[in-house]
Amino acid sequence: MAFTVTRTTSAAPGDVWRRVSDLARHTQHVPLTTVAVPESGVRLGAEVRARTALGPVGFVDAMLVTRWEPPRVLRIVKTGRLLAGWAEITVEPHGQGSHVTWHEELWLRGARRVTAGLGDVAGPRLFAGVLDALLGSLPGESLP
Repeated sequence: MAFTVTRTTSAAPGDVWRRVSDLARHTQHVPLTTVAVPESGVRLGAEVRARTALGPVGFVDAMLVTRWEPPRVLRIVKTGRLLAGWAEITVEPHGQGSHVTWHEELWLRGARRVTAGLGDVAGPRLFAGVLDALLGSLPGESLP
């Protein structure tokens, strides 16, 4: 299974795309996590690393950008030793604004059957907050 978070905003698709595809900016909104992107930025084939830690205890969520179609689609596949799965963010024009869809599936490697359901429950809560924070910081936006 996978989860989906959607939002409709009055912001222009280009503005929304710049926010959601700036993976380093996600650091500000994902608890205990720092996202590092290569110097060349987010692009097809880029390797992105998100380190989640509490003090010295943590793990790295390694990801590979497998689809990069600005200003519409970003897809990453988790390639690390602990987490597996994928995420796809799409931005589509919607009236004068935009419609954003964050579709993701994640699980612990070697324990997909047991942990995918946990990801489906926790994921929407976490990533709805991330998406709301990213979009809510656009001028004139006020999201739940």
